[in-house]
Order: sequence, then C-alpha cells, then structure tokens
Amino acid sequence: VLTGDALLPVAADGTRELQVNPATGEIRLKDTALGQTLCSYPEEKEGEETTSGYNAAGLRSALIIQYINTAKVMAETNSLIASVRKGGLTVHRTASGAVFTYVMPDLGITIPVACVLREGALEVSILTGEIREEKDYMLLECTLMPYLGSAGPQETGYLLVPDGSGALIRFSDSGRGASPYNQPVYGSDPSVNLLLKSVDNTQSVRLPVFGMQKAGHAFLAVIHAGAAAASIRAESDGGLSPYTAVNSAFIYHQQDLTGIRDKESNQRTVLMLHDKPTAESPEVRYYFLEKADADYSGMARRYQRYLEEETDLRPAAESGRSVSLQFFGKTSRPASFLGIPYQKSVAATTFAEVEQTMKALQDKGVNGANILLYGFEKGGYENRYPFKAAFDKSLGGKAAASRLQEQAKTSRVFMVCDLVRDYGGGMRLFSSNQYAKSLNKVNVVRRLPLSSTWDWDEKGASWRYVSADSLRKNNRRLLDGLDASGVSGVLLQNMGGELYSDFDAHRGMDRGQLLAVYRACFEQMRAAGIRLAADGANGYMAGLASLLLEVPSESSGQDLFSETVPFYSMVYHGYTSLASQPVNLAGDPADYLLTLLETGIQPAYWLTGCDPAILSKTPLKFLFNTCAENWVDSIAAASAAYTRLHQGLEGQRIRAHSREGALSLVTYENGVVLAANHGGAEQSWQGRVIPAGEAVRIETPAGF
Repeated sequence: VLTGDALLPVAADGTRELQVNPATGEIRLKDTALGQTLCSYPEEKEGEETTSGYNAAGLRSALIIQYINTAKVMAETNSLIASVRKGGLTVHRTASGAVFTYVMPDLGITIPVACVLREGALEVSILTGEIREEKDYMLLECTLMPYLGSAGPQETGYLLVPDGSGALIRFSDSGRGASPYNQPVYGSDPSVNLLLKSVDNTQSVRLPVFGMQKAGHAFLAVIHAGAAAASIRAESDGGLSPYTAVNSAFIYHQQDLTGIRDKESNQRTVLMLHDKPTAESPEVRYYFLEKADADYSGMARRYQRYLEEETDLRPAAESGRSVSLQFFGKTSRPASFLGIPYQKSVAATTFAEVEQTMKALQDKGVNGANILLYGFEKGGYENRYPFKAAFDKSLGGKAAASRLQEQAKTSRVFMVCDLVRDYGGGMRLFSSNQYAKSLNKVNVVRRLPLSSTWDWDEKGASWRYVSADSLRKNNRRLLDGLDASGVSGVLLQNMGGELYSDFDAHRGMDRGQLLAVYRACFEQMRAAGIRLAADGANGYMAGLASLLLEVPSESSGQDLFSETVPFYSMVYHGYTSLASQPVNLAGDPADYLLTLLETGIQPAYWLTGCDPAILSKTPLKFLFNTCAENWVDSIAAASAAYTRLHQGLEGQRIRAHSREGALSLVTYENGVVLAANHGGAEQSWQGRVIPAGEAVRIETPAGF
C-alpha cells in the first residue's frame, strides 16, 4: 500500500515515468527526454483557481459517476467528494503501475481503477469484476479520467472526436457556449429509449478513439476494451469549467424509461435498471505522439499501427472497381380485391434492368463496380420469408442473377440479406425466431423515422431484433443455401451499423457480447469462402468485410466543432474497400463527390429501374431521385474521375491530411498527393494549378 501526500514513481518505461499521489489519486506521466508531463488533473497554480464547489472537485477526480439513490432518482458525484475526502482511497503498487480503490462509504459503492505503463502507453482501466454495490445505491455510469485530456483557454491545440468522418475542436474556438458533445460508440442501442419513438439525426461515433494535440505534443486514446458500452464526451471552456476536455464514459448498469398507466389511465414514466452489469471491463490506452506525429494525421497512423498489432488488420483493399451501385428490387404496396386487402408486389428494379444499366455504364467506360442487390431475394425487400438464399423469380430468379454475373465479370455482385431485423408478416408469423427484449421484458420493436421530424413513422413497417441464438441459426441456414444461389458475395445488412442489447432474463447479452456473435457469423461466412460486405461503417467490421458501405465523409457539424476531418478514411483506406453514403441523395452532390475522390471513398448510388414516385406507398418510400437511367452519365463521370485519380492507390494507406485555404491535401504512403479545391476560384500548390471544384493528382519524388 502506498501512502503519503506526494507524487511517487511507480513505473518507468524508457524515458517515461508514471507517478501517483496516494492521498489525492493524481497521476502524472513524465517524459524526461521531451520535458512533457501529462496530468490527470488540470494544472492550476495556487490562488489562480477559476472553478469552485462541485465543478472544481470534478476537475480533480479520476471518476465522475452517475448512480441511483435510495429515492430511485439519478444523481451524480465524483471520486474526490464521495471517496477521497471521506478517507476512502487506497492505492496499491503493482508490477507496472498502481491500482486505486475508491470506496464511497455513503453510497456503499467501491470502484477499483488500474493505471499501468506498458510499452510507452498509459493503460487506464476500471476493474468491473471488483466493483461492489453494498447498499441500496446502484452504479449507472463512470466517466474515466475526465480531465486527463484537457487544456485551458490560453493554450493552443485541439481535440479530436470520431464523430462521423471525424471532427476537431480547437481551443481557440472555445468559449462559444456550445453544448457539450456526448455520443455512444457504435451508435445508439436500439433496445433502449423505445418510449421516445424517435431516431437520432446525427452522425454516429464509428471508431472507439479520441485524441488531443496541445503545445506540440499529442496523444491518441483507444478504447481497447468495453467500447460497445462506451460513449465519447467533449466540452469547451464555455461549459461547467474553464477547460476544453475530451474523455470516455462507460455504462455499468443500463437504464431506461418506460410508461405505465394508473387506474385513471394517467401515464407516468418509471425508471428501469438492468440488474446485470456490463460484462467487459473498460480499458483505455493513451498513446503519446511527438514531433511530426503530433497531429491528427499522426493519430490516424498510430491507430493503424494499433489495429495491425491488436487485430491483424492488413492492407487488402481491392482494385478494379470504382463505384458501388445499390439496386432495390421487389417490394409491395397495400391493395384490395373485392374489398379484401392484400399486399401487391411492386418491382422497383428487375435483373433485366440491372443488366441494362450495367450495359449502359460499360458502353461509357465503366469496367468494374460493386453491385449490391437489396430486395432481390425471395420475398423481396424487408423479406417476409425464411432465409433460403434464393433470388425472387418475379425479378428474374437465379438464371437472371447468373446472366448478370456473366455480363459484369469485372464487377462484384453481392446479395443483401438481413439476419438482424425480422419484419414479421407472411411466413414469419410462424417463425421460430426469438427476439431481443427491452428492459421491461417485451420484444424490442422499432420503426423508420419520418424525414420531417425524425419521429417514428407509425404507419410504416416495424421490425423486431432477433436474439443471438436466432442470429446464429439464421446465419447457418443462409450459409447452407448460398451454394445453390450462385452469388459471389453477401452483404449482411445492419450488422455493421446496429449493435443492440438483449435484456432477456435467461439468454440476454449486452452489446459487447452481441458484437462477438457478429464476428463469429462473419468468420463462419469467410471460412466458407464467401466474400463479405458490411453497411453502417462501424469500425469493428473493417477486418472482416472486403467492402464497407456508408462510410462517413462528414461530421454532424455540431456547434462545438471547429472543422471536419477525414479521420475515418485516413485510418482504413488501403486496408479495405470503402464506399460512400449515396451521392444522389446528397445536398451538394458535386462537392460531396469531390470529398470522396480525394479520400479514396468509392462513390455509391441508390438506384431503381422505375421512377421512385411509384414507390410512395411501399416500404421503399424513402427512395427519391434514384431512377437509374437518369444517373448513368453522372456515374460514368464519377467512375472515370475515381479511376484517373486512384490508379494504383487502392492498397495505399493515407499518410497525412492537411488544409491550405480552400485546398484539401491528402498524401498517400507512396508519395501521391490528391489536391482538392473546394473553393470557387482557381488555386495553385507546388506549381500545379487546381481548378475550382476539381481534384488533381500530384506525383511527388521518391523518398518524399
């Protein structure tokens, strides 16, 4: 046990030394060679404190926690107030660091936090298996090291948050009174907040990382464990403190609200808690970056290195395809016969129309594409039939699918199958599927949002999420039928973008456990030689799928952000093929396409063989501006531009990104620079002219 009210060295690694204060819980990481010190608390000089009371205590806390008190009301406290000042902190030295045990006597809650220095990185973890709840209080959430990544208003630098493609929060832009940033990693949990009947209209956090650059030094923080239960938070100095800060928080007990009615039919909301805690212990690794690596480009390179070391990810992006084309096939609309209602089939696109579109594109020089077929399997879009891996005969069936693959030999054709959502109806009335449960023990039911309000479309289709057992079973059934279907690839829809919990009392699992099931399903497919694609772009699919769809190229643009950066594509370009969100639904397709071209994201298009107006009363009513014949020329032009710029770059990692005025500059590891001019006037860079609204490929000398 360590004692005393002074910083004590507990571990060393090269020029770095980890120091802890047993009395306060403060940690410091000192680099004697660089003269850099990273502190868990902001360094305020005595007499210059700018925060007081509870907020000041939060600045000097290793943990900020949310809990349920005896009145079943959510409350918040921090480790300084609830533990340190009550004599509840004990620090034990370990082989390479220390364990801080925060006993909160008034709450009956004990939380151990381990800090380890290993291979130059600082590893901070909450030892979930040793958390104790010994009174009537329950721990909901922990924010870990809330001000380890913080800076005062007089300092220079920025925070990196992985919102969408990535965003920077510059210290110089703080003080604007912007709302804090708080988003769950891998998007919201579909099994929670059902009472709200709404959908978040934001870009999601696709990568479990955040970072800070300050005064020429930087770190990248990677959530090594517990990412599925994590959220990333950031604040500016216009908030509760004078500091700009970024951190991560972790769910321990999941909470939710439900509505109940009394005898008079008055509805009130009731807080529910999951009795089982999250299974995985959270761990955050802080990697320190210096000199040329101390910026967001260096953070991307460090994350690449982490992925190669921890997940065996290797550069494997495929060449030969310049666009991704998502065709929508069979759907249905309400109709009646002699007053009897039924669902009438509607063909949004037939195989013959896909062939016709591909022939038109080939005539214009498009030699390869990723072709994704939504709703071409038996039963159509929002498939109501068991998974048989069979193409619908009304669209042309297996023979037409074979003709398409023969015609488009240089393209990849993917059948799209949804094993996650069950839309019910038809044969599914007799489905053997089990479904994920919400906290109030009913099946999780969701609906698409209205584009005007983002509230649920109560008149539209609904779906349930299948349990992990059903997911495994359906994956096996699909795999068994794929040989007969003759497909060259499969997109397992929604697995790359929706990660949910199942609160069933007997077979339930948290999001981290379901993620392991997703991976097992993908590995089972890959072992059988099936080429895989994934939509949603959550980073956990990067090493499993050969094509990632819906890759973000912008952030959500929150007031707190200073600028958007292409951090996502900087990390994954070269490792897997990347395809965009649909170009033909973008507000400014030309500028959107320019961003895709510079960062090596394939332009993707939603396409139909019909005028989408006839789909207004079908589940495909979200489609507009998708008639394929209207987009042939634009697709051909985008394909030509992508091919011209990216010849030989598909397997190259991105080395750096920067901006010079209206110019965005992306440097690939072989020295090629793609310079994109997002301004309205001609620009020049290193003697090359870049016209407004265009991208230019610039070859740099060997050994650049």
